[in-house]
Amino acid sequence: MNNLFFLNVLDKLNEGIIILNKDLEICMWNGYLESFTGKIKEEVIGKKIYDVSPLLKNNMYIDIFKNALKNGESRFCSGVLHKAFIPSKNKDINKELRQSMQVNIIEYNKNIYILIQIMNVTSQYERVKKLKSYIKKLDYTKKELEESEKRYKILFEKVKQFAYYDSLTGLPNRKLFMETLNRTILEKNKFSVIFLDMDKFKNINDTYGHDIGDKFLIQVSKRLKNVITKDDMVARLGGDEFVILQLNIDSKLDCVKVAQKITKVLDKPINVGNITLYTSASIGVAIYPDDGQDKNILLKNADTAMYKAKELEKNKFKFFNNSMYKSISYKTKIENDIRRALKNNEFEIYYQPQIDIFTKKIVGLEALLRWNNPFLGIIFPDDFISVAEESGLIIPIGEWTIKNCCMQMKKWIDKGYFLNSVAINVSAIQLEQSNFEMIIKNALKKTGVPPYLLEIEITERKVMKRLEESISLLKRLKKMGIKIALDDFGTGCSSLSYLKKLPINTLKLDKSFMDKISKGSNEEAILDGVILLAHKMKIDVVIEGVESEEQFDIIKNKKCDKVQGYLFGKPVPAYEIEEKLSRKSIKNDNTM
Repeated sequence: MNNLFFLNVLDKLNEGIIILNKDLEICMWNGYLESFTGKIKEEVIGKKIYDVSPLLKNNMYIDIFKNALKNGESRFCSGVLHKAFIPSKNKDINKELRQSMQVNIIEYNKNIYILIQIMNVTSQYERVKKLKSYIKKLDYTKKELEESEKRYKILFEKVKQFAYYDSLTGLPNRKLFMETLNRTILEKNKFSVIFLDMDKFKNINDTYGHDIGDKFLIQVSKRLKNVITKDDMVARLGGDEFVILQLNIDSKLDCVKVAQKITKVLDKPINVGNITLYTSASIGVAIYPDDGQDKNILLKNADTAMYKAKELEKNKFKFFNNSMYKSISYKTKIENDIRRALKNNEFEIYYQPQIDIFTKKIVGLEALLRWNNPFLGIIFPDDFISVAEESGLIIPIGEWTIKNCCMQMKKWIDKGYFLNSVAINVSAIQLEQSNFEMIIKNALKKTGVPPYLLEIEITERKVMKRLEESISLLKRLKKMGIKIALDDFGTGCSSLSYLKKLPINTLKLDKSFMDKISKGSNEEAILDGVILLAHKMKIDVVIEGVESEEQFDIIKNKKCDKVQGYLFGKPVPAYEIEEKLSRKSIKNDNTM
């Protein structure tokens, strides 16, 4: 084999080959590197290696090259550590290897050169046999080649560990799980795929940092391993998603038992240092062969069932069924349409008047979102807000609403219209964002709207999920001068005790309360008690859903502060509400 043929072989290899002279100038740059880097030979030949690749300007690499030239030995290194790979004679053999780059010493025409191999580590071991044909050219002994092959085997096992196991938890990763799932399908026995997603894990990372989040996931993985049998597998797919391969099942009841064990172990608090974390999981189950006979379909269907479980309360599970596709397909379409709507400015803010019960003047407004869909017309929040919350799109929608509402308020202020406040509905997901307070501050600062004119409406049911964090944020907003209103009071399991805990200015009684009210009814007695209690706590009361004169006759002497409902005006665009504000052209006299 002549030297020209040897260089030609190096040029054709499917890995990067660089040859440097003793001044670290590039003498060869093979075809693989041309296609990989986009730099052709003519651009780099003769240049210093670290001028072409700034990464190699690191002192560690320069020292490797210089020591290789000085000691006449080859080095095997990575971006962090380097170890001798094929050392010269009389050198101890290192027992640990790192992958990435092999630095070899070769002699050509009595001159010493450095040959650098940039290798694809996933196939290093298999490539040993192919490399032997030209490694021999470097005058290595048979013994050194055998030692080098042993090292490749060790390296291959390490690469296999990296390839098939999650580095954080030590659990099998997606690749190993999918390969195992495929083999299990070939056995034709009944089994289940159980898909888990940790609820509100993002809040842990945002609140305490990723280090705490990682330690939390490690403890979750340990609990999950204790749930399964020795024949089953639990794997981490990534992030906060885990999946269990449950073998040897006879019926859905076997899956139910495992799902219940999971919810039980995850219902217990997790302690990370001095921090106590509470968690829950949404669980979806797909069964082979009923729910799919392909690995990807089974995993997808378990994932679909998991998302349906997320719609329920925490620590719930759902079995997959085909009807879920229709729901998921609809939600996907709505989500895509919402993204388009944000881009095309299809959202609009309507305003509904809030009336002083004694003067019947407009003293406040509630801002309500509407979607001007180009194909379907006006779409109300009930038809898209839940999808926006699940997808996270409520965050940009909410920010848009706050900014635009403040800009509109500024216009009314400049025109001299009198309002006590404009209320904006805020999702619990918005409250959970670390920058929510800053969004409010920036909107007020940019528009010059006084904080006391802005009222934030929250719902009791949603804010209770993170009560302590919510209270802290609401107190800071209230300290700024922003009003806080508790919306939909009277629905679900409303508790009067929350009136003491939450820093609110206004209590809004839900429309469903008014739907049932009549003279002498229990609802009227409850209404009297709530208004009396709220006023003693210096909390204003707004009664929503007043739609008839009969209803107004019942409540007009109840000493509530404001009323709101179709009797006094439906939600309308800004220009229409402005006509009501200026109806008599007398400021501060906006009588309906």
